[in-house]
Amino acid sequence: MKKILIIHGYPQELSENHPVNVFFTKKGYKIFAPKLFSSELDFNLKNSIQIIKETLGKDKPDLILGFSLGGLILPHIAKDYPKARLIFASTGIGFYPNIVYRIGITIAATPLIYPGLFLLKLIPYSIFYFFYRILNPAGKDDDKEWYEIDKELNYKSITSIPAKKQMQILRMIREIDNTNILKQIQNKSIVLGGENDKLMPISGSQNIHKLLKHSILVKVKKSHFSVIDIESLEKAYVLL
Repeated sequence: MKKILIIHGYPQELSENHPVNVFFTKKGYKIFAPKLFSSELDFNLKNSIQIIKETLGKDKPDLILGFSLGGLILPHIAKDYPKARLIFASTGIGFYPNIVYRIGITIAATPLIYPGLFLLKLIPYSIFYFFYRILNPAGKDDDKEWYEIDKELNYKSITSIPAKKQMQILRMIREIDNTNILKQIQNKSIVLGGENDKLMPISGSQNIHKLLKHSILVKVKKSHFSVIDIESLEKAYVLL
């Protein structure tokens, strides 16, 4: 049986009924999906790699998909599996959204803001929904039904992650830059980017594509979380 490693993004540790899991199950893959936020370990690149390696054990994936934050971790895993095919989805060489979001992340990652992260567990759904529509608006080509389901799952996930780990996540995405390691990757890769993605703009996918030696860039007219819906994954998968 073929094996796929799925490295999730923020804030969801993808459930079994998530489109990405459903898609690859139907394709006949055994799925390895480590949960990076549920671990008792601090969240950082080193510990994330450890959790992923422990999840795989002696198995070697035929395909590795990294979504968003998971796409930032993907290059550091791919170097140990040179025969695996790769899918970079809704990600970049680092976390480089537009300037407004970037300033927000920088401020949120400072020690002074840390106490306020405890309030994320208490944020009312109505306030979350207001900002969610701004940060991740549904595009005309998005699956509207899944958009609503995914939004609720993201809310539950955000309010369940401890404040300490929220801070650790913010620090990692602010600091990571994969420019050099991407230049070294020889794996056949698909770079899947959303043209309506505000959190990980399409420019991030284009930059990865330029740095990888063996990659195909696939653009879809989707918002951030919709880039890994069934329709978009099919467009990417047929090119592997």
